[in-house]
Order: sequence, then structure tokens, then C-alpha cells
Amino acid sequence: MVQLVYFSAVAMCILGAITVVSYRLGRRLDSAVSKYGAATTLSAAGMFLAYVGMTTIQFFFEQTGLPLLLMELSRFIGYTIMWAGIVYVVAAISGASRQLSLALFVAIAGQLWMTFFAWKTAFVPQQVVLISPLLLAGGGYLLYGPVVAAAKKRSERRLSVFSKLKHIMLLGWFGQVATVVVHPSTLGLTTVFTDWVTIMYVELLIVGAFVGVVYSNAVVFDQIPGSSTDGTGPKDAKRATDRTGSGTGAQQ
Repeated sequence: MVQLVYFSAVAMCILGAITVVSYRLGRRLDSAVSKYGAATTLSAAGMFLAYVGMTTIQFFFEQTGLPLLLMELSRFIGYTIMWAGIVYVVAAISGASRQLSLALFVAIAGQLWMTFFAWKTAFVPQQVVLISPLLLAGGGYLLYGPVVAAAKKRSERRLSVFSKLKHIMLLGWFGQVATVVVHPSTLGLTTVFTDWVTIMYVELLIVGAFVGVVYSNAVVFDQIPGSSTDGTGPKDAKRATDRTGSGTGAQQ
């Protein structure tokens, strides 16, 4: 059987490439909206660094005892960073309130760390992981209810981009919840190999789709209040020149 470390190494390289691409695209954004590019890059970098840690541990140590604990800790820290970046960008695009976006993040991060402590500590029963679908349902309600209501008050472009991102979020989170529920440490419906490969695939899809949608619709950041640029920076001036040139070409 092919060792899992090779799958981890492949995922690490792919996530590293996505992180580099996100960073380079983020540098092209106007200074007033560069924070959204930074959050997008941080989201990808979180999972990349998680896989750097997991791959290194898998390569040098047996996946038992402390090495296994550190490997899982690396993954869950990566999850937290990834979702923090995603929720920040999605909240900005949708116009959701700080309280609402925080509630959504707490639901996601709470489900993740509840799973970690149930798997890795003796004082939290493993059956607690079965609550994950309920947290998913609660987070899904927030995402498709109040957050959608907030997004509908924004421009059509912002609503359209948010609609794409909300599906990525829910499907990605559903994939994570499904894998932890059927995990060998929970219901035991999968093997360690199949569960590892499946969740790796889900993680790559979340990060890749999120980065792709954000940068293919980066112009939407200019519609967020407080994101207008004065055009004084070199990147802002270049972008303004490009837009002017494009507009002139269209008029001709």
C-alpha cells in the first residue's frame, strides 16, 4: 500500500503553490483592499503550514503517541487559520455584522476543536463528535439565513460572489463533518487511509475554490464601504491606468 506520507507531500506542494499564487495576486490589489487578499492568502497558508507539519512528522516518526498528537494538532490549527480567513472575507463581502460573522466562526471552530478534544483527551467522550451535524445545521442556518439577508442589502455583484462562497463554505464544512463522523475513532465506518485521503481532497477543494472565486471577483472589494482608494500608491496608480486603458479601448 502507498504510504500516507506521499499523499500528504502532494497535498503540501499543491497548497504551497496555491498560497504563492494567492500571495502574488494579493499584491496586485489596491492598498485599501489588500487586507482581503492577505486574509485569503493566510487561509491558504494555514493549511499549507499544517501539511508541512504533518508531512514532516509522518516522514520522521511513527504515527503513535506524541507524534500523532502533534500531527493532529497541526491539522486543527491549520483548520482554524483557514476558516478564520474565509469567514473574514465572506463577512466583508456579504456585509454581515461582526457579531454574526463571529457566531459563524465560533460554530465552525467549536465543532473542529470539540472533535480534536474528543479524539485526543480522556475527559471528553468520543461520542461528543456526533453533535457535529447539529453544529453544521446551526452554522448553515446562519450562513443561509441572516448572512444571506445581509448580503441581499448589498449590490448584485457582491450578492453573486457571496452566493458562490457560501456554497463552498457549506460543502467544505459538510465534508469535514462527514469525515469526522465516519472516522475510525468515531463510528469506525472508514479506514485511516480512506479517511485521510478523503479529508485531504476536501481541504484542497475548499482552499482552491475559495482562492479562485475571490481573485476572479476581486473587483467586488472596491464596493465594500471604507475600501475606496485614493490612487496615490504605485499599485493603485497602475490599476487605475489599466482601467483607463481598458475603458478607452472599449470606447473605440
